[in-house]
Amino acid sequence: MKIQFTKQQNRPSVFKCFRPDGTETWMSITQLFALEHDIVHYAVETTLGFRQAFYGMLLRGYNVTDFAAPRHLRPAALLPINLPLEAQQTEMLVNLFQTELHDGTSMEDFIGIAKFTFEAQVVPFPDINEQQVGQIRARIRALLRQWHELPTGATLELNF
Repeated sequence: MKIQFTKQQNRPSVFKCFRPDGTETWMSITQLFALEHDIVHYAVETTLGFRQAFYGMLLRGYNVTDFAAPRHLRPAALLPINLPLEAQQTEMLVNLFQTELHDGTSMEDFIGIAKFTFEAQVVPFPDINEQQVGQIRARIRALLRQWHELPTGATLELNF
């Protein structure tokens, strides 16, 4: 699946996914936080080889706007209780990595904090190690740097 983030000036940026079957899904992104969230999802899912999380569900035909809809309007499969384990794990990891982004520093014991968080939420901890944490952080930094250096009207394109 081809993923595009198009930077706009004086209007929302655009997030689009083009599926191999010719269908697509897209939405406007009005806040940098939302764009970062989708980029962090990409870094986590591609580094860990997850195929059942956000981008995998988009690939299977869900619309990006389904995820942003109020819970009572979402497809049943996208309600938190029905999400695949990888999707639950990914969302928790993405939130931790985004916390690092906004704190401006890496968590000293990311895996320990993550394990505690997963245990508190009664979600099995994924098979992730320090090397993968470093790879995810590096990928996030590289993708966000590419986005920030992108001129207005240009597109950051990724493959999933």
